[in-house]
Amino acid sequence: MLHCPAYLVNWIINFLSHRLAQVQTFIDKLAEWSRLNELPIAPHKCNVLHFLPATNPSHAYTLNGIIIPDSCTSVRDLGVTMSNNMSWKPHIANIVSKAMSALYCLFKAVKSRNPNILIKMYTVYVRPLVEFASPVFNPTSKLLIKQLESVQKRATRRIFLRSPLLRGSTSQFSYSDRCKLFGITSLAARRLYFDLKLFHQKLSGDIDCNFELLLADSKTRGRSRKVIIPKCRRSTRRSSFAIRASSAFTKLPRRTQAETKHLSLITEVPKLVSY
Repeated sequence: MLHCPAYLVNWIINFLSHRLAQVQTFIDKLAEWSRLNELPIAPHKCNVLHFLPATNPSHAYTLNGIIIPDSCTSVRDLGVTMSNNMSWKPHIANIVSKAMSALYCLFKAVKSRNPNILIKMYTVYVRPLVEFASPVFNPTSKLLIKQLESVQKRATRRIFLRSPLLRGSTSQFSYSDRCKLFGITSLAARRLYFDLKLFHQKLSGDIDCNFELLLADSKTRGRSRKVIIPKCRRSTRRSSFAIRASSAFTKLPRRTQAETKHLSLITEVPKLVSY
């Protein structure tokens, strides 16, 4: 059994109480704003989502004196579904389902057999559905990666079979062969590129993003400041953007890391990802 000093227990209680009070104060201000602007908020239509860890006290919050329900396990915010256990399975299942439906409608509505037209329509109308906000949810699990990749696998297979010239080919075309044939890269490679591009922009000071980035001065070749990858115990932490992108960035060649423009990342990303 772990025994903590009394002063430490009191500090933890005061710290948590202060943070909980901040959230409740924000809710009270929101309720006051809605009242002044005559935009009533229905508490029974709101929900509280308690995130990790399992020791989260799941404090109850009130809106206009009514306790806000906390029955949900996931919530959709700005197009991204977040779960209380920080898993992206529900979000990925949702966007893959939407992309498959859009792909079905596309092939039903378009009768063209020209692969150039079909691949262009796929990249415009279907692919963005599984790539929106990818730096947020980019999975590290092989199962989820395959689930996302299944959208493009099905699309390239349908386009390949619809084209009379390609369908008559005697050679077997794998998924990677079809991607090369149509001039596209795998979805995993594209997500990695988006990760590295955002990370490089943050590292170069081009954008101001609020995520943890550990740097250390270095006298060796490459960048004057090296990226440090902190140790992680939890899988949710290891799959977060800061850790995931830092790990991928350190695998790039030194000359690429030292570049001031992110365009050089395009040629290096495919080397880090296999189909």
